[in-house]
Amino acid sequence: MECAVLIQHLVKALNKRREAQGLTQLMFHIGINSGAMVAGNIGSADRMEYTVMGKAVIIAARLTSKATQARF
Repeated sequence: MECAVLIQHLVKALNKRREAQGLTQLMFHIGINSGAMVAGNIGSADRMEYTVMGKAVIIAARLTSKATQARF
């Protein structure tokens, strides 16, 4: 959870600089969960992607989709 809070603070600082440059501000949501999952490279020699799978990943994704933009 501390990492998520750190990311929020860093993005806030980044957005201040982006605003001063007339750029669009970044907005995102963070979902935190823990549990068993499988992580690794999936695919073929032509197209390989690193991914994670498992119930814990699905729950984190759902939490992320329900998260609201934090204001601090």
